[in-house]
Amino acid sequence: MTRAAMMKRAVIIMIRAVRMMTRAAQMTKAALMTRAAQITRAAQMTRDARMTRPAQMTKAAQMTGVSQITRDALMTRAA
Repeated sequence: MTRAAMMKRAVIIMIRAVRMMTRAAQMTKAALMTRAAQITRAAQMTRDARMTRPAQMTKAAQMTGVSQITRDALMTRAA
């Protein structure tokens, strides 16, 4: 086997190794991305839940406010 042939073979093996590594890296990157997406989705859900809770609180406050206003109106009417 000549030196040139050996060099060529070594280069091919190196290229194959690099391709395999990049493929593995892409797979892990994809896995990490999906994991990050899951985490962010969970965080988003909790954030939405937190957002809706104050919104519900304000809705309750509005309702009590309305009842307060009606009570005041009734009181003034009675007066």
